[in-house]
Amino acid sequence: MNISIIVFSVTNHTYEMGCEIKKGAEEAGADARVFNIRAGIDMDFVSSSDAVIFGTPTYLASSVWQIKKFLEEDAKNINLSGKLGGAFATAHYAQGGADTAIMDILGQLLVKGMLVYSGGSSQGLLSSIMGQ
Repeated sequence: MNISIIVFSVTNHTYEMGCEIKKGAEEAGADARVFNIRAGIDMDFVSSSDAVIFGTPTYLASSVWQIKKFLEEDAKNINLSGKLGGAFATAHYAQGGADTAIMDILGQLLVKGMLVYSGGSSQGLLSSIMGQ
């Protein structure tokens, strides 16, 4: 399984989080790569990916314009439909709007026909193990 992790990062905090996701994906046997929009993206790898995860710093409780531009313009030549989609956001403090930034990205992924799944985090790990 190929997984692309596309981020926009200036301070490298969002990029570092993308690298942690990459480590987990590789431990599970995937070929994962992290791309910072600022440094360039291997569009062929993204096209061949089974999943694409987007990472954004939080700006005014939303994703940054560079991620929006990528999804609205730069990704026009990539068929994202049917691929697994995911999103994460970084913020300087707990109530920095990361939750709404993630929802902003997920809405765009759904419009592009990507498959977005929630593991039901409100139920917690223990309840999912216990079958409740």
